[in-house]
Amino acid sequence: MHLGLSGLNTHVGMPLMARSEKQLLAKTAQQMSAGKFSSAVKTAQIGMKSYPKSPAFCSAAGLASAQMGLHKKAADYFVRTLSVAANSVETQDNLVQALVLAGDVDKALAYSSKFLAADSNRDAQHYLRAMAYLQIGRPDLAEPEAARAHKIAPTKMRNLKMLAETQSAAGFYEDAATTYANLAKLHPDETQLVIEQSNMHVRAGDIPGAKDVMTAARELRSGTADMIGHLANLHMMTGDADAAEACFVQQSDIDPVAGAAWFGRASLAKTETAEKLLVQLCQNASQASGNDHNSALMHFGLAELARKTADGSLEESALQTANAIEAARRPYDQRAAIAEIEQLCAIDFTTPNDASQHQPIFILGLPRSGTSLLERMIGAHPDVTQLG
Repeated sequence: MHLGLSGLNTHVGMPLMARSEKQLLAKTAQQMSAGKFSSAVKTAQIGMKSYPKSPAFCSAAGLASAQMGLHKKAADYFVRTLSVAANSVETQDNLVQALVLAGDVDKALAYSSKFLAADSNRDAQHYLRAMAYLQIGRPDLAEPEAARAHKIAPTKMRNLKMLAETQSAAGFYEDAATTYANLAKLHPDETQLVIEQSNMHVRAGDIPGAKDVMTAARELRSGTADMIGHLANLHMMTGDADAAEACFVQQSDIDPVAGAAWFGRASLAKTETAEKLLVQLCQNASQASGNDHNSALMHFGLAELARKTADGSLEESALQTANAIEAARRPYDQRAAIAEIEQLCAIDFTTPNDASQHQPIFILGLPRSGTSLLERMIGAHPDVTQLG
């Protein structure tokens, strides 16, 4: 959301600028355009010293710092900008966002309340407040803010996406499904929106509804590999192995290196067809990148087919390759894993409207062992909320 280069002059607020000031500001803009953000900050600092009453250089330094991920520093520059241009709406929005991204949610909300007191009809501020509340695990407070942002600016996709995200986080899965459906209508080329709509039906325990969404989307859009793969997983969840296999075949036809499709086909393959499929998968696996997740899944598929054809040597080799790829992609940090579990155990699951203590359910397992499927199955129960 941070302003682009066109925003550098919006806070100047002076009808006339010295030529040297314009040149310095132009140099800052050129450096930012070239991705030289550190240099842009240095140039902006020169401008701040030479022209202390000009907010443009403070704003530019903040924007450049934000591009480098230095959000706390960016916030400091935006505060300084507001000291000479207090009514700059764009800087106010940038300040709150920088504070949220810096993790200083309390200060972000305090500034936001101050800005909204002057003008409550600002969708960006409500959007940022929703982002802040999500960051501290308060979807119950985030959802109303997102709804307000959407009401003020209903045509902005950003606001509608935030509304769907907060509805999902708050457990309003049916509402989130409707919101994602509206998003999909507005942006029919973004197939991930349809998948998210289907996921909300799954979380609401409506697997048939999820399948209907994907089936209709598949017929309307001819189906992308991701959409067909998602539909295959839904068929798996309802035990329709034949329909799932047909989807996996179609997915692998569209994308020959779709690892999930090949792993699905290998898992469902009958013994009498495993050998033929093994030859085909060996050929396709050679086309995949040697160190991405697709390649790992294809080798897991090879191992499964090798097991079904009693080729112990190939099974062992394929498993070693797949596990080596996954280990390199996601190195295991025991301390970090323990810290994460301890953090989850420390969460207070009591809600303001429910004095009872909700007990967490932890699902542990190896990759590709069915943990995600189990989470969705358990999460379909009306008394269970999925946290992801």
